[in-house]
Amino acid sequence: MNKSLFLIVIFFITIRLAFASQATYEGSKRCRTCHMRQKAGMIYEKWEDSEHARAYEDLSEEERKNPFCLKCHVTGYNEPMSPGIETKDLFGVQCEACHGPGSLYKNVEIMNENEYKTNYSQQRKKAIEVGLILPTEEDCKKCHNTESPHYKPFIFRVAYPKIKHLIPRRYLGE
Repeated sequence: MNKSLFLIVIFFITIRLAFASQATYEGSKRCRTCHMRQKAGMIYEKWEDSEHARAYEDLSEEERKNPFCLKCHVTGYNEPMSPGIETKDLFGVQCEACHGPGSLYKNVEIMNENEYKTNYSQQRKKAIEVGLILPTEEDCKKCHNTESPHYKPFIFRVAYPKIKHLIPRRYLGE
């Protein structure tokens, strides 16, 4: 192998490794695969019927061009996306807007139904270690705040039950 080709190969391997450890956005359709079933608590369906799912649609044409608006109405706006994902795949306040980019925790070693049933706490810990976020009031207030031109008073204890989505205990084997 000549030196130039060798350097090119090394360059691409280095780039690939750098991105492999960086979490990227997947889009809610990838979450749907596992989280739409009845036994998983119909999580995807609950989101799909929410105001969060329609957040981008609620923007005016002018607001759809405004980065200030898009940072809250497009999940992962201006952040790294997984291969094959485009900005339009992230319209709305999707799963990863609250739970963080899913590329590192979506894999079968982490999101494994049998492992969750066997040891829920350990699997949840693994997911958190690679980037799963369990959102708090502070996370919500990154968008639900007085900087928003359409701000409505935000009371977490009132708002959270509207979007809360837990996996049923029977699914977890508890």
